[in-house]
Amino acid sequence: KRNNNEDLQKLYDFLYDIMSSQHTIEKLTQAGMIEEFQEILLSF
Repeated sequence: KRNNNEDLQKLYDFLYDIMSSQHTIEKLTQAGMIEEFQEILLSF
């Protein structure tokens, strides 16, 4: 059986890495997506 908490942690780490990358943040901001990513992170 898969560990769902482990999967969630991996997803969270992945999203955190994205949010920690200034270059990525600039790209997302240009695309108007930064608010959506922040909402996803806050929903954890």
